[in-house]
Amino acid sequence: MQAISDGNLAAILRDAARLSPAEGWFGATANQLICAKLAKTAVSLAEVSALSAAFLSERRAAVKNILGDHAFMSDNTEFAFLPVAESFAYAYVQDNTAAILLSLGLVEALRFSCLSGQLASAARRLQSDPALNAAISPAARDTLSAELRLMTAYFNACTVLYFHSPFPLPNVTAALDPHILHQTDVTLQAVLMFVILHEMGHVHFYRNQRPLPSPGLVWEFAVPEMLDARKEEELYADRFALSSVPAAFRLPLVHAATFFLHFHNYVDVAKNAPPGIPCP
Repeated sequence: MQAISDGNLAAILRDAARLSPAEGWFGATANQLICAKLAKTAVSLAEVSALSAAFLSERRAAVKNILGDHAFMSDNTEFAFLPVAESFAYAYVQDNTAAILLSLGLVEALRFSCLSGQLASAARRLQSDPALNAAISPAARDTLSAELRLMTAYFNACTVLYFHSPFPLPNVTAALDPHILHQTDVTLQAVLMFVILHEMGHVHFYRNQRPLPSPGLVWEFAVPEMLDARKEEELYADRFALSSVPAAFRLPLVHAATFFLHFHNYVDVAKNAPPGIPCP
């Protein structure tokens, strides 16, 4: 996989703008909105191509110790990193060429989702770590726990609201512990690895549509659910992602995937809010 050329990106955006809602992606209105927003920015398509090359290079460097020197390799596939606030990752396949499109908005939303997870983990540790409990009073511990839960809920809310209607996310870097910020970044790198491999799985599905070897994990649903063609494709892409990493890293990759799914679970709940509860 290589960074997309400006000519191919222009062709894909033209194609995306004409897609009907039945054909997927974001639906015609959202397609046209994103294309229009990109056209109105000061960023040229050539600059998007250069930005995509830099982003893909950074991702490869981040996962080199896991995937080796040939990370994210896929013949006749290009990668585009779009500097728009909307949140999306999309695999575009047409004839013998394909492209994976990832937005800055999704990266930022996932960053907040990972940060929320770190705060939730800190809250659990505060309740269970004997050393912490010995160092502070029960009242201080309860106050800190309540504040961490409130911050976690706040970040979750920001993530969902941002997905529906992008806005400047709060700059919380200065207010948080450097260790939490570092762990957030490490987790985000793993989540982005899963997202890119998952989208590569969609490309593989459209080109091959044949079962992948089992990665040694059993996927189950917590509640009965009908598996339609779309869900089968999503599970195929998940299996592709898991089969693309060494066996020792499959469990950490599943953990990373939960941050992505956690984010979408909140979005789905907001979309399916019962009557009388306004959806952002």
